[in-house]
Amino acid sequence: MKTKSTYTKALLASIALMTTTATFAKEIPLQVAIVKNSIGSNDILSGKFTSGISKLIDKNNPRISYDVNTGLCVAYLKTNKLDKAETSCTAAIKSIESSKVMNSLSDFHKSISYNNRAISRYLNNNITGAIEDMKTASLLDNNDIVKKNTDLLMAKISSSEDIDFIAKDTTASE
Repeated sequence: MKTKSTYTKALLASIALMTTTATFAKEIPLQVAIVKNSIGSNDILSGKFTSGISKLIDKNNPRISYDVNTGLCVAYLKTNKLDKAETSCTAAIKSIESSKVMNSLSDFHKSISYNNRAISRYLNNNITGAIEDMKTASLLDNNDIVKKNTDLLMAKISSSEDIDFIAKDTTASE
């Protein structure tokens, strides 16, 4: 089917370009992921969050998709707009679900979206929601980002430390 083939190609392309941005709690990084080279992503990765957000919510931009919602999620996290971050992370999850494609690549992307939303929920003091999202992310695709963040979030929750943000650009191993 052409739609599934096109979607699969898009997922393959975006998975190859997935980039993470680290958030630091003292010396311990929590990672959220963004699709590298998508609309606004270069601005977000370089710390130009307002510019990235503007590009993503441009009223002339008809593209509201997984990568746009993921970019908004990360940018809003970085600017401490946690309600907007959670809404955008949830929209990214729904973008994947609405595609009706179920394979390991869509599971990876959905797990990354749950991971991002878990961090948003944690920062918004919704500890139960953060734990539920990390469990869901792990069940979908227990990739390196999800494994590391699950361990770090559980340690953070146990110690009740705060998280400070510093951007870091690293390429995801997936």
